[in-house]
Amino acid sequence: MSTELKSFQTYLGLEKGLSTHSISAYSGDVSLFLSVCGMPKNSTIKVQLNTFTIVLKQKGYSESTVQRKYSSVREYLNYLYLEGHLSNPPKLSLRGLKSSRRLPKLLSVNSINTMVKQSTDTDPNHFRNNAIIELIYSSGMRVSELTSLSLAKYGVDIHMIEVVGKGAKERYVPVSATAKNWIDAYLNNERPGLSVKSKSSALFLNNRGTSISRQQVFNIIKTRGQKAGLPQVSPHQLRHSFASHLLSGGADLRDIQQLLGHSNILTTQVYSHVNKDHLKEVYMTSHPRGASC
Repeated sequence: MSTELKSFQTYLGLEKGLSTHSISAYSGDVSLFLSVCGMPKNSTIKVQLNTFTIVLKQKGYSESTVQRKYSSVREYLNYLYLEGHLSNPPKLSLRGLKSSRRLPKLLSVNSINTMVKQSTDTDPNHFRNNAIIELIYSSGMRVSELTSLSLAKYGVDIHMIEVVGKGAKERYVPVSATAKNWIDAYLNNERPGLSVKSKSSALFLNNRGTSISRQQVFNIIKTRGQKAGLPQVSPHQLRHSFASHLLSGGADLRDIQQLLGHSNILTTQVYSHVNKDHLKEVYMTSHPRGASC
């Protein structure tokens, strides 16, 4: 099984909240697609989908089964796009399919603040978990980038931190004063107790003293979201909220591209569509003529 497919399964379970049975069905459909067509590429997706259609018909699948398998592939392509493996949004123009450019729902600043307030300093890993939430939101880093941060990369007077993104590409991302305060509190109050269990060089440690895992970060954020009355909150939402809030505040799209570590500006341009949708929603709910829009 490919690394991308394993990560996709994690995404379906932790972010989409799908059952083991559903994840197995998605994985089977995607595995069939990959065995027939290979890894999808922007330049060949249309041809690959047409080939997949022919093979499914030759195998005698019913129309409903074909549609289900396409739904699985569509979700997989959308995941690859969100993760930066595809530079352009997947466009599925075959009959019965709709183009998908879905992004996680944006979180407001108040929602993020509410998540942070769901814990007190008497709760286990209070400082660490708040540091993780604030760092992802203030920097836009990926979960994989956060879990690979080393203690040596973090300094007392740090305002930017170096992360290693996809393709081993290095970039600097900001560390807000709020995130820094939580990280410093974690380093002073919690990490020393965790680090005695091992000699890990990771910045963020789990209860065993080893580097915190991707799944553990997903669970931390999901649990905090649930406590704040925000079901299915994910690291992706914090990352996308980071980018959208920057754009709403007047940041240049090219600068956001660099902060997110996107290799192609087309991947970043989706945020301009998100903000247009938000403006339309504001107009429709706030303007006297908005209801007729």
